Amino acid sequence: MEKLQALPKSLYLSEFVVFSLAKTGQLDDAEKLLASLKNAEEKENSPDYVRMAYIRFALDDLNQGFAYLDQAYAARDQGINRQELAFMNPVWWLEDSRKDPRYVALQRKMGLPAVNNR
Repeated sequence: MEKLQALPKSLYLSEFVVFSLAKTGQLDDAEKLLASLKNAEEKENSPDYVRMAYIRFALDDLNQGFAYLDQAYAARDQGINRQELAFMNPVWWLEDSRKDPRYVALQRKMGLPAVNNR
């Protein structure tokens, strides 16, 4: 993980680092990395709201995660958000979030098939 953190910052790569830090109990480090990512994202022309949502979900912040997904839906015609929204069902770390009614509502709003939440 230290080698990954030493690489140039990218949201895609950092998503995995934040997730790993959060799931191994290193929440302070995860939050610090997230803060630096958020600053970098705000400078982008089309922020990647879906990846920011993934990071918030990894930190067990469902409310902020769903707020980012709502932003992604609103910005779905901009940048990477369109692709990321369409392909988030197989993302394994969203498993707990899929049981939330907000996830089901978003899937329905996007016209995607319901996810099996066994």
